[in-house]
Amino acid sequence: MSEQTNYNTQKISCQDASLTFGGISKDKTVISSFEIRARDGRHIFRKDRSGKRKGWTTSISPGNFQVKAGLDNKAGTTIYIEAENGDVVIKSMKGNIRFEAAENIELYAKKNIMMEANNQMDLNAQNVNVEARCIMNIKASSFLTINAPCGMEILSGIIRGVSCASKKSASFLDF
Repeated sequence: MSEQTNYNTQKISCQDASLTFGGISKDKTVISSFEIRARDGRHIFRKDRSGKRKGWTTSISPGNFQVKAGLDNKAGTTIYIEAENGDVVIKSMKGNIRFEAAENIELYAKKNIMMEANNQMDLNAQNVNVEARCIMNIKASSFLTINAPCGMEILSGIIRGVSCASKKSASFLDF
């Protein structure tokens, strides 16, 4: 990336903060149209206009970052985030990600929803409904337990069940 220059940079500053118009990044590859930098140099809000970050809006906070909206709204969408192209990543380097709602949390995808955990995944609710429009597979690589102390109902047009106890066979897989 070529080194950026700007002969029209303007800066207003005092002991608490600085406001820069047309500032150049430390590596001299990006010009920011607008930058506010707090006394702690790590606290920044910047709108970049050229170089590798052209069109970026960056907010860096050494402490918490809070967004609060909708105090006067009665209904409808209050906060809307849309990525025209590319992914949206929410990442916690040390901690949890928690979604809370007074009513429902809805996940929609035009293709797939994938969830993966390195250790354990728990679902806990009064009622859990899983419905597959075509095929559903439940698989455990070593052991599967179904525990229904009050009863269990299996409804199907055809059921094929095979176990070692079902047939005297030389091999468990020979059925």
